Amino acid sequence: MLVATAVALTLTLASCEAEDDDDAPSTPSVTLPKSEGTNNLSGKSWTCNRTSYVTEIWTFSDSTMTEVTTSGSSKRTTTYRYTYNSSTGVLYLAYSTIDLNGTTVASVEDYVNYYKIATTSNDKLAYYTYEGRARWATPKVYAYAIDGTSLQITDEYFTGELPTAASFSSTYVSLSSNGYIRLSGNGNNYQLWPSYSNGNFTATMFKDDEETLIGTAKGSYTTSGTGTQDCTVTLTFSSLPIIINAKEDTEYKLSKQSSSTRIYTLVN
Repeated sequence: MLVATAVALTLTLASCEAEDDDDAPSTPSVTLPKSEGTNNLSGKSWTCNRTSYVTEIWTFSDSTMTEVTTSGSSKRTTTYRYTYNSSTGVLYLAYSTIDLNGTTVASVEDYVNYYKIATTSNDKLAYYTYEGRARWATPKVYAYAIDGTSLQITDEYFTGELPTAASFSSTYVSLSSNGYIRLSGNGNNYQLWPSYSNGNFTATMFKDDEETLIGTAKGSYTTSGTGTQDCTVTLTFSSLPIIINAKEDTEYKLSKQSSSTRIYTLVN
């Protein structure tokens, strides 16, 4: 298992209130840590068979990584900005473009416009606005090591900062790798799309059907640990728009889910 000292990520996340849906959705900007050490990734492509029918190819330039995922006859291409620390073995990625069923989107506005083709529901379009913002606001961080022609990637790396693509869970409350807080209760699940600032968060809450806007939740958070294990996030809700199993003024200590390691093989 690879464990490395994390470098804090700086996030600029525009406020996102449901009443602002008539405005063009803003795209968050993630400032990744500066690269440190020798870049042994640039100019190389690495491939990994994720399943018997899904193959991934990562191709690195000096500052961009292109991920091509092939599943059967379909192909999806996603591009990221990246930085690295070769001494600690940590790789930082932030979305540049996302492939939505063959359509390339480069902003939250593009992301929402893609879904406007299929729905006119204001609540559902608001949901996709928050989902899109979370995708651009949440960096992916991995521990990595190069051994000859092999690139070892360990996911679920936690930098100690929120938002995070590492997943955490406890009873009734979990933190998804997709950037939202998930609550269970009343026979339903709810997704809370948060913005974080100085130990506090404000989150817009939807029912898990993605179409029903519930309201706004608020609270505070603390984190403990960095790396791929022995990390926690503690959430305390100061207000919730509905009464469910999760309670106000109660600390929920979430434990980080297990990391997995996969091997990519050098293509060129």
